[in-house]
Amino acid sequence: RWRMLNETLTSEVTSEGLESRLRLPATAASLGTYYCYVNNTIGESIPCEIDVTGIMEKLGDDNIIVISAIVAAVIVLVLIICVVIIVICRRQRQAGKSRKGARPAPTPSPLPQSNQYISGPSAPASTCTSTHSLA
Repeated sequence: RWRMLNETLTSEVTSEGLESRLRLPATAASLGTYYCYVNNTIGESIPCEIDVTGIMEKLGDDNIIVISAIVAAVIVLVLIICVVIIVICRRQRQAGKSRKGARPAPTPSPLPQSNQYISGPSAPASTCTSTHSLA
């Protein structure tokens, strides 16, 4: 047996075997505390207490349209941000390539000047001189 505010509920109750179910309409009048009493040959039990504190509102067409618009706006915003990031990365990569394509500065020779020798017919005579002393 189900009760609310000292009123026994019968039309919303279904019982099968050892199970009893209370089905409530989704209205504000259904909010409150419900008690379930069990009766058998031994007597009546201590009631089981259930508090119904809120009802989930069914989404209407207007709510679905608003939610869909918000989701679509977020998706479009994310796509725009991705495109902007891709464009910036490509411009930076292109700028790096154009700097690499410019004529590089001359690099110094890896050998020091004192170790470089010029030989051959066009070499000046003073370049390949050496002195030897015999004792």
